[in-house]
Amino acid sequence: MTTQLDILKKNFVEGDSITITFTFKESSGSLFDFTTVTKAWFTIKDSYDKPDNDALVLLNSSDNPTQVTYGVGGPGAGKGKVTMVSANTSGLAQYKHRYYDFQILKAGKIQTLVRGEIIFVHEVTLATS
Repeated sequence: MTTQLDILKKNFVEGDSITITFTFKESSGSLFDFTTVTKAWFTIKDSYDKPDNDALVLLNSSDNPTQVTYGVGGPGAGKGKVTMVSANTSGLAQYKHRYYDFQILKAGKIQTLVRGEIIFVHEVTLATS
């Protein structure tokens, strides 16, 4: 499995609304097949070993269908998309290490498609209107 986005090289700004689009490919180079996926999660934590209830951001395609999309129902075959609103990213720069993953439920099995570290920097302008 390969992913066509390295979010480690991008510093996101806390308090901003952001969209991250992942393109997932099989080792053969073909796009990942989301046909039988029934749920997807995007999670950000400040420690790998914390329970999901303590996540800084925990979004899933069932509870947040406009924020976590995948396959044909979202941005197209082979793609997963996460849209975080400013409330999701507010305060994330205060944590030195933040870890993320994009996980799916496919054919009754959990599969993590990508995981790594995500960086947020402090915002400068605080205006919201």
